[in-house]
Amino acid sequence: MALHATLVGDTDTTVIQAAVTNRRVRLLAAFITNSVVTVAESCRFESTGGGDLSGDLDFINGPVTLPYSSEGWAITALGEGLQIEETGGGNLDGIVVYDIIAG
Repeated sequence: MALHATLVGDTDTTVIQAAVTNRRVRLLAAFITNSVVTVAESCRFESTGGGDLSGDLDFINGPVTLPYSSEGWAITALGEGLQIEETGGGNLDGIVVYDIIAG
């Protein structure tokens, strides 16, 4: 079962899915845009424990799109959640699709 979270706002870190004991969070798809086009902005996916799951994804050429992948784009460490970290002070808007899998 795929779950989703909607991103709206300008916080530096947004927890998409909190940690679940003995489970991992698998990132399946995402569409993210920067609603403040005059601000240089990038983001990256992280485990809530602080480990980077992706490199910096920037919005120089428009929105970031990760098409659906049943294998997943990234998987958190066991017992950690999924969050997105932004830089640049703009506003991230979009949707993230994920599922919670056994350890």
